[in-house]
Order: sequence, then C-alpha cells, then structure tokens
Amino acid sequence: MEESQKTNNVTPIYSKMVVLGFCIFVNPIFGGVMLRQNLLDINERKAGFQALLFSISLFMITALISTKFMAGFAIIFASNLIGGAVIVEYYYRKYFPDEKKHEKKSIMKPLRIALLLAIVVALMLIVFGVQLPK
Repeated sequence: MEESQKTNNVTPIYSKMVVLGFCIFVNPIFGGVMLRQNLLDINERKAGFQALLFSISLFMITALISTKFMAGFAIIFASNLIGGAVIVEYYYRKYFPDEKKHEKKSIMKPLRIALLLAIVVALMLIVFGVQLPK
C-alpha cells in the first residue's frame, strides 16, 4: 500500500529523451520550455528560468553560426544535439536524479503545438511569398 502511495506522490515530468528529441528535431527553445515546465512542477522556478535562458541562448548561437559562418542543416543538427545533450544531462542529473521514479507526461500536447507552429510558419511563408534559398 505504501509503495503505491509513493508513486502517486511523484510529479509527472517529460522524460529526458523527449526533451532532448524536441531540442534536436523541433527547436532548442521548445525543449527548454518543456524542461522549464518540469522544473516548475517541482517548484524550482530559478532553475526553470535558467534552463529557458540557456535554450534561448543556444538557439541564438546556432542561428548566428548557421547564417554567418557555416550554412546547412548539418551544423544546425549538430549544434542542437550538443546543446540539447548538455542542458538535458545537467538539469536531469541535478534535479531529477531519480527520473525513472517519475511518471512520464504524454508528448501529445507539445507535439500538437509544434505541428501547429510549423503549419502557421509554412502558411506565412506561402502567403507572404518568401522564397527559400536553393
């Protein structure tokens, strides 16, 4: 009986791999928002703000590198992978050392938001006639 009560008292969080996946394949800011939500759920507001700032900084550095120095998908992917791995490893080791004990939140809500944002951006590109570089 006590064991089931302990598992019910553990806050549900987005798993480490889900946050890393969103950092890599969607956007580091998106992964940072998910990590921030995890930290807010365990009442770590300052750490949540720091995680969000780090992910925004990572996005800006990646954008700068990919537009000024090395263009291409590979540099963006590598930067998101390295930055996402750093942020995930640091915050999960420090604040969620017992991650396996936490229930996992569904990724459906963030996935829907990411798809909606992608559709909105694509429609804006079409409506405003922006041509992508070849």
